[in-house]
Amino acid sequence: MGVNEKLKLIREKLTLSQDLFAKELNMRREAYAKVENGTNNPTLKLITFVIYKYKINPCWLLLGVGDMLDAPAKNNAQNLSINGDFNNASQVMTLQDCSEQLTDKNQKIEHLRDEVKKLQAQVDILKDVLNSK
Repeated sequence: MGVNEKLKLIREKLTLSQDLFAKELNMRREAYAKVENGTNNPTLKLITFVIYKYKINPCWLLLGVGDMLDAPAKNNAQNLSINGDFNNASQVMTLQDCSEQLTDKNQKIEHLRDEVKKLQAQVDILKDVLNSK
């Protein structure tokens, strides 16, 4: 799922029309619709604003890792300037944070793959036993 599709999901979860959501983002509906349908890419300013305003987990929005609304407490909307003044680095979830979450998820996936292999081996043994009877 791309960022554009996730923006639509956020908007729908907030039960906002494209028009109202676009107004909250200081955009024309037509311009926002082009982002949502994938014709145009969202700007960094738009992505950052959505993350802060709606407390969206940036790892989920950008990487598909974690929960949509599982944003850390340091995502504090009142410290965001819509004009793009993001000088307070302590308020922004770092790429390191995202990387750590992604690494953790990948480790869990590898563990589950190992478990599936073990289960598949057990299934194969059971099939052999049943076929030998």
